[in-house]
Amino acid sequence: RGGVLLWELDLEHPTLGFGQEVDLVSVDHGRRTIARLLNGAPIEGDEDLPRIRESIVGKDKSHLSYDVLLAPHGIREVMALYQSYPDLLDLRYRLGRILGVLSRHYQAIVVDLGTNLLGDPAASVVLGAASHIVAVATPCAAGLRSVMTMRVIVTDLHVEDRAKLVLNRVRRDDGIYTRYIALQSQGVFETIATIADGAPTSAFTALSGKILGMER
Repeated sequence: RGGVLLWELDLEHPTLGFGQEVDLVSVDHGRRTIARLLNGAPIEGDEDLPRIRESIVGKDKSHLSYDVLLAPHGIREVMALYQSYPDLLDLRYRLGRILGVLSRHYQAIVVDLGTNLLGDPAASVVLGAASHIVAVATPCAAGLRSVMTMRVIVTDLHVEDRAKLVLNRVRRDDGIYTRYIALQSQGVFETIATIADGAPTSAFTALSGKILGMER
């Protein structure tokens, strides 16, 4: 424990914690979330790590072998978060301070962002600090839009050298979208893996190995 933190930062549609990954009964019915932490006292530095860890689910609270920081659960918690931060610059600053503290205490932090990257206050904070950026896109209209949006952000932040692309759930008849995504990726994303629709678990294991094998 303490080596890897998985941070769910999709504020609009969080998925981590609603499946079998995290037993919400063991995390105070969802009260251990980033919203609870952000709505508390300001984070000043490393001395606030114990308070930050109060919102982190570890293997003492679940069957997981890594730590998890959950996104807001439920519309009320999301609304309370945005009401507390009418100025999103302040929210970005607070997220940056928390990320800075956590990055000194974990070997790796894996952050899951949402798809609304242009409107996501966390996107610029996380992508600007990340050593590796992996865009996962399904060959379809939504996947193409995501790649186009990510291209704009990655280019604006000048982090093209860190950006990788994974094509997920690819079918034989996806050729046209695959070509469009490849066109949008040129000069920005290096495609590191293609996972076929219905691929066995071993394909995801191989992908994890590729990502973990990137130079630090």
